[in-house]
Amino acid sequence: NLAQVYGTLADYGVYRERGLIRRVEFPDGRIIFPGNEMTRVLDARAAYQTLYIMQDVPRIGTARGKELAKGTAAKTGTTDEYRDAWIAAVFPPYVGIVWVGYDNSRSMGDKGTGGSMAAPLMAKVQKELLDTGYEAVFPVPDGVEFRKVSSADGRLITPKCSSKRGYTEALCTDNLPAECVR
Repeated sequence: NLAQVYGTLADYGVYRERGLIRRVEFPDGRIIFPGNEMTRVLDARAAYQTLYIMQDVPRIGTARGKELAKGTAAKTGTTDEYRDAWIAAVFPPYVGIVWVGYDNSRSMGDKGTGGSMAAPLMAKVQKELLDTGYEAVFPVPDGVEFRKVSSADGRLITPKCSSKRGYTEALCTDNLPAECVR
């Protein structure tokens, strides 16, 4: 299920069945390709914004310092009492999920988090799959621009602002936040 969700994000909001079977050939010559039917379920701009935010997880978040490939978009997770930990990572052309835990739902202890246990395993998978120097690239869809917003209130920073403390955000051009006024 996680691979379906993150695969849809990686496809910029287009859902398709995913699995290990690439094609099925019938004795009568028919061939079907599972996963070829596609449905848009999320705006491409919203999917890109989500991937953009997820790139912070390996850079400054819960998977920081775990040696994930540069530019990877990721989400880590940990269940109550550290029984399960996981990471979902998008690094084109791949989407990968790593889960760690015990089959009997036993706790892994307070170090049993997605960032500390699953992320290093994903980094090892990436090292096997990717060339040295790989960097994930997510093309920016039309209608998205990068603007600096205020850390205090999320408003666009303009020359009128007294406080310039902020961060860069990927924003939909048809739904920009209000500008700061002082």
